[in-house]
Amino acid sequence: MIFIRAGRENEYHGVAVHPKHLSLYERLRGIGKNYNAEVDYKQKIEEMRTEWELSMAKKAEEKRGEELQKLIEEVVNVPPAILEKVRGLYPLN
Repeated sequence: MIFIRAGRENEYHGVAVHPKHLSLYERLRGIGKNYNAEVDYKQKIEEMRTEWELSMAKKAEEKRGEELQKLIEEVVNVPPAILEKVRGLYPLN
C-alpha cells in the first residue's frame, strides 16, 4: 500500500490490486493489470529481510553500547590505590 500512497502504483503487485477486489470501473481502467502474486511475494520477503537486518543492527549497536557502558563503569569504579600502582607501572610520558 505504501507504493500506492506514494504515487508508484505501477510498482505494487499485491492483493490490493487483485481483480477480484476491484470494482468494475477499476477493472475497466486497468488498475488490476499489475497484480502478480509471485512478484508480490518476493517484494514482501525483501521488505521483511530489510526490516530484520535493521532490527539486528540496532540490537547489536545497543549491545555494544551496553558493553561500553559496563567497561566505563568498571574503569570509573577502580579504587584509587590500584590506579596509582598502574600509573607507576605504565607512565604516560
